[in-house]
Amino acid sequence: MLNGSQRETLIPRVVQNNPNPHRFKRQGFPLVACFFCIIHLIMKSSIWKFESDLTQRLLVWSYLSVPGGLFLWLTAKDFGRGFGIQAVFWGLVDMLIALFGTRSADRRMATADPQREANFIRRILWINFGLDVFYILGGVWMILSWQRDFWQGTGWGIVFQGAFLFLFDLYHALNVPVEVL
Repeated sequence: MLNGSQRETLIPRVVQNNPNPHRFKRQGFPLVACFFCIIHLIMKSSIWKFESDLTQRLLVWSYLSVPGGLFLWLTAKDFGRGFGIQAVFWGLVDMLIALFGTRSADRRMATADPQREANFIRRILWINFGLDVFYILGGVWMILSWQRDFWQGTGWGIVFQGAFLFLFDLYHALNVPVEVL
């Protein structure tokens, strides 16, 4: 059994400030209102959680690419230097994309419709998925065209980064939450 002060902490402010709080209790107002608020927040937040997870994963990839690439760039021979430069470059680009994406998603969260946001993210991911094919093809062209070790490493670095982004964008495009409000 709850004493008076414990019971007061469990009653929502709307009920506490109402001149006739028993009217709401009889109608089940707090329970129904809380239920719909929670459902709305879960449905509204799923796209925002997805975007947050997506940008965090991209940041992790960039945090692995940049130091790994720097190590190769500074310690390896020509092939490793070419590969390392690409890892650093792509890692920095991925980092900027993730940070910009986080910032712009935070701004859109206040005003954007979750369904529209899900469609927007899905469209961006499919466009990036198509661009990833061109990155891979560009790296293959470099491998086939230039025989020097540095350019071979550069080509393989582009193929490696492009292949990661290809799989990354494909996975996320297929898993964008379907918002229904």
